[in-house]
Amino acid sequence: MNLQRVAEVFQNISSSQVISTQEDWDTLIKFLRAYKLIQPADLNLIEENKIIFPLSIQHFLRMMSTMFNPESFLRFESSLERFNIQINDCKTMVNFWNVETLSSEEIKCLLIAFDKILREVKELKKEFGALQTDFNEVREDIEQIKDDFGKAGGSSVKTSFDYQVEENFSIEKEYFDIRVRDAHYRNQPIKVLKRENNDVIHQIGFCVEKDFPIEVLKIPRVFSDFNELETYLFTFDAHKELIFSKYLPKYYGFNSITDPEYNLYFMEVVKGKSIRQLLNNAKYRLSPKSLVFKHWLKEIFLGLKDLLEKCTYSLDHPIKLKHIFVSEYGTKMMFKNLRFNHKRNNIQESHENTEILLLKNYLQIILDILESESIGSVKESFHNMDLDAFLSSLKIAGQEFKRAIEGKNTRRITFESLMSNVILNDEDLNNSDVLNLVEEYEQIFGSQ
Repeated sequence: MNLQRVAEVFQNISSSQVISTQEDWDTLIKFLRAYKLIQPADLNLIEENKIIFPLSIQHFLRMMSTMFNPESFLRFESSLERFNIQINDCKTMVNFWNVETLSSEEIKCLLIAFDKILREVKELKKEFGALQTDFNEVREDIEQIKDDFGKAGGSSVKTSFDYQVEENFSIEKEYFDIRVRDAHYRNQPIKVLKRENNDVIHQIGFCVEKDFPIEVLKIPRVFSDFNELETYLFTFDAHKELIFSKYLPKYYGFNSITDPEYNLYFMEVVKGKSIRQLLNNAKYRLSPKSLVFKHWLKEIFLGLKDLLEKCTYSLDHPIKLKHIFVSEYGTKMMFKNLRFNHKRNNIQESHENTEILLLKNYLQIILDILESESIGSVKESFHNMDLDAFLSSLKIAGQEFKRAIEGKNTRRITFESLMSNVILNDEDLNNSDVLNLVEEYEQIFGSQ
């Protein structure tokens, strides 16, 4: 698909570069068909996407490029995924084998496996050669559009996909350095943390090489619900992408060999209690003037910012207080038991829309911590003008975004713009010692 020509048609239909109504949308589709930029068969693909108005030209082009990837991209992606699985399986197998003790028959089997991978690599090279032409054509279209936006004064946003491309080498290196090959249990009774209804078991183990504690997720090899299994795998991938975030537990890898009934997945152990548990047993209600509240407010904000800017997967649910764990006397915070779905690869899950959802989620988290039902009840209870303004800005983030893409606003509310807000840069918090925070935490929650 010639994205440059699509962009030109869009601009001819809408001088404001925004499609605001269904009628404008129908006109755009009619012109795209007239210019033979889409075929009648393509309409089914387009109709599968729920269109939310107003629709900016940037979002429309992102949607079109996602839907109409050349078939060779899909073939290449599938081949690459098979190849990656085989590489990982072989690496794991070699790490567990003592090659010096192998028999000639075992070495023969190993060579056969490597030969199979070599053939896969050759096939991939052929696929990649055919793909290169398609890729160059798409890249030229995209670069042309980026130039046009730049001349028009548009600004580009650095997304989680950009972060993953830039940091891929560092992420893979870190993952290789911390990866756990297997777990042992120190010849002690196994501590089971949780048994899920789908027969997944969470238990405490220890790294077989470095002997530090890890959480072991045992997932049955025969799993009846494919969608549920896929959610687990997406979640592990998301945690790997977030390996440099201090707000999510690290994913240490997997072992698909040692247990005949389960595949084992290894995660960092999260200590402490959830904010929900702490508030249920608190001696008194948290106040916006509290150092603990101010510290948590900022830490939660930075954790959500990492989810937006570093992770390409969609959250499967809103984040609640039961997902936010606090340890080390209130000074350390980490999200736990988050579940992720597919990659953010459609217009409804774009960087901007995901940002709005997370800001809305952040507002609800703050209200829940303050045990308030609405912004109005916060105003009545605490009379804090700075906090009132901050919460109101979170509430209208979605409206401001719509006004921005309609050209009615030149600025909108983002995580980046909120970073300089006085609520997140509180003078009392910045000037306080960590001991002050610990003392206040103990006064409110005891030594739990």
